[in-house]
Amino acid sequence: MNKVYIIIFFILSTAYFFITGGENTAPLIKATPIIFLFSVVLYRECEKRYFFILPAVSFLAGLTNLRLDYFPVNYFVIALAVVFLLICRKSLLGYALFFSFIGDIVLASEKYLGEISFLIGLASFFSAHIFYSILLYNDIEFTPLKSAILSLPVAVGLTLFFLFLDNIPSDMLIPVFAYISVIIIMVSGSILRKNINILLLAGASAFMISDMMIGINKFYKPFDNAHLFIMMLYYLAQMLLVAGFLKDKKEHFV
Repeated sequence: MNKVYIIIFFILSTAYFFITGGENTAPLIKATPIIFLFSVVLYRECEKRYFFILPAVSFLAGLTNLRLDYFPVNYFVIALAVVFLLICRKSLLGYALFFSFIGDIVLASEKYLGEISFLIGLASFFSAHIFYSILLYNDIEFTPLKSAILSLPVAVGLTLFFLFLDNIPSDMLIPVFAYISVIIIMVSGSILRKNINILLLAGASAFMISDMMIGINKFYKPFDNAHLFIMMLYYLAQMLLVAGFLKDKKEHFV
């Protein structure tokens, strides 16, 4: 996946997001670009063309603006993704993307699931970052320069946590701290790679910035067009990570 494909995916996923309703779109529709990446990864690793049924069904759902609460296609896509993941179970990258799009769906389902949606979504993305971290830490090295650079994501993450502290509900303190910790770990893994992969470093960094915006918007000070910037960076981050791991193919097999 070269930079041309990254740019094309970024443009198309952002355009798709707006065409199908933007912030108010159906939960499954928001996840469709990530479901497409999920299918690409499974196809590249297990060579089954039928994996592309998933984004096709999601795209059709997007065209008709189907909602999570009254149409079973959403649950069908999730169940089918589980089956495909079991078929291609050696793909750690597939697991990371699976938990990512589950997180997308759940976080966009607050009006159906209530406040618990944020906690479930956080747990889903926590799981995704665990799989990304396993892949990233497969081949690392410590050098004085890299060790010094590690202080940056740690400082940013901890600063934001203490900035949000007064506005985080007491029952959410541990989950939020755990999530900030795991994304710091993921970004640190991209820094410590023995052979620096710019795609992975940029993807992990964009993911952290996207999550920082979510935290600022939710726990500190809401800002205009937050959802736009969050989703644009999120789609870009996922594409960069996938492109980076596919470039270093040996590192996303068990």
